[in-house]
Amino acid sequence: MAQLSTLLAVALLGVAAAAQEESASKKPEAEWLTMGLLHKWAQDLGYTSTESPELRAVELKLAATGNLVFAEFSDNNSLKLATSWDSSQEKLGDGPLTNGWNNERRFCKMSIADKPDGGTLLVMHFDQLLPVSAGQDAVFSIVKKSIELFETGVVEFDMFSKDTYRQWTQQASQQASEEED
Repeated sequence: MAQLSTLLAVALLGVAAAAQEESASKKPEAEWLTMGLLHKWAQDLGYTSTESPELRAVELKLAATGNLVFAEFSDNNSLKLATSWDSSQEKLGDGPLTNGWNNERRFCKMSIADKPDGGTLLVMHFDQLLPVSAGQDAVFSIVKKSIELFETGVVEFDMFSKDTYRQWTQQASQQASEEED
């Protein structure tokens, strides 16, 4: 499981293989934006979470979908969230599916990433700047709303992808039926 988590984190967060040697430019400017604080806040919000020091990220599990989410405080005092799905249609529809999603929505952007063992991942990204000068309570409120919005996006993408694949299957069946006639 740890190896899978590392592979997903590399694909999702763009974490370099040598994460411990990562430059300071990727770290938040506010020293109090720590992995420990993010872990505590995730638990306070009711999420099962684990600190992953080698990746400088917190892994949390979404109850609604079971998705593993990687969360980190990053450069410019931002919160970065990412999760992924194995592509069930990698040869057919990754591009149109992600383009359709991204064209219709302004949050939780999708991308396509190669898996080290072959195949592809559909990756959802979310970044939110944090007003650290407003203090921890204000930042906690934004982190809470960001995670809730991200979870909503994950649930919505699950429905969107299933509906899209179902439509494509129906269209292909209809086209095949018309060609037979």
